[in-house]
Amino acid sequence: MSADRYGRFHWCVKTPLSSSGEVYLNADGVAIRDGSLVFTSRGEHGVNVLFGPGEWRACFAASCLDGHAVAVEHWPCEVER
Repeated sequence: MSADRYGRFHWCVKTPLSSSGEVYLNADGVAIRDGSLVFTSRGEHGVNVLFGPGEWRACFAASCLDGHAVAVEHWPCEVER
């Protein structure tokens, strides 16, 4: 099954929970609730993924092509255009 059925948008979460320091996922929305990062989808799926307080450092909308932050023009060591 493809992750894109859980949301229209592609996200990157910077987290120590992954050996690479990053997790990529699909969700329709994201919110911060009591320090937790909560990814949701419309319809039957509800909450897709939740990162608890201290389990994430940053989150951004990511390109499906290369994972870079889509709204950032220049971010040293992250986005090189």
